[in-house]
Amino acid sequence: MQTDFNEHYLESDKYPNATYKGKIETNIHWQKPGTYKAVSKGTLTIHNTPKERTDTATVTISNGKINIKGGFLVRIADHDIKIPTLIVKKIAEVVSVRFEEEYTTAKKSAARK
Repeated sequence: MQTDFNEHYLESDKYPNATYKGKIETNIHWQKPGTYKAVSKGTLTIHNTPKERTDTATVTISNGKINIKGGFLVRIADHDIKIPTLIVKKIAEVVSVRFEEEYTTAKKSAARK
């Protein structure tokens, strides 16, 4: 069903990418190990239709790595994804998205003499 949704309604061939451009608004001590609740504000673009949103995630800093994990709900109508009337009851109006990203902190190199 996911493949059918992607091909026919999300039109993945025509709109292959979804993007999120935003900023973490929470003051996080990026060099201090710990787990933080973060608030992000930005724009999610799906199906070439942008939508402003505010979401939360969990940021964990440990052993030189930053892990960001979270999830959010996307209302398909907010991104102009059209579902035919005949099958609209079989397709969810809201899709759950989960993500997890890991980053490694850059180490400062010694200046050359």
